[in-house]
Amino acid sequence: MRKPEDIESFLIESGYQFEHLSDQMWRVSDEADDLDNILVFATGNVLNFQVGLFTLPESPSVALLHRMLELNATSLIYGAFAIDKDKVILIGALEMDNLDRNELQAMIESMAMAIREHHEELTALIG
Repeated sequence: MRKPEDIESFLIESGYQFEHLSDQMWRVSDEADDLDNILVFATGNVLNFQVGLFTLPESPSVALLHRMLELNATSLIYGAFAIDKDKVILIGALEMDNLDRNELQAMIESMAMAIREHHEELTALIG
């Protein structure tokens, strides 16, 4: 199983800027993709990825929720749009047993692509 040092090495090798928040948590940024505040954290043998997108209105539209579910089924390879309290977030998870740098990069790049492609559309449905 991978250790925190391995994850940090993968982040360094991938060229991501990051802040070490705790023994098993990092905040990753990727200026090239205008991506900020991806939390990467280990729980057991799972490496989790999470980024906040926007605040969910008190009564979200059915169109917004429907579209998020559609995108989860058709557009997202490694992650999913989710709701955490009053926030819409993008989440993903990878097993740490055989994790390699390419998988970590693919997750971060997939999240960046999902945000680039769908953030504007989803926020337009907040109304």
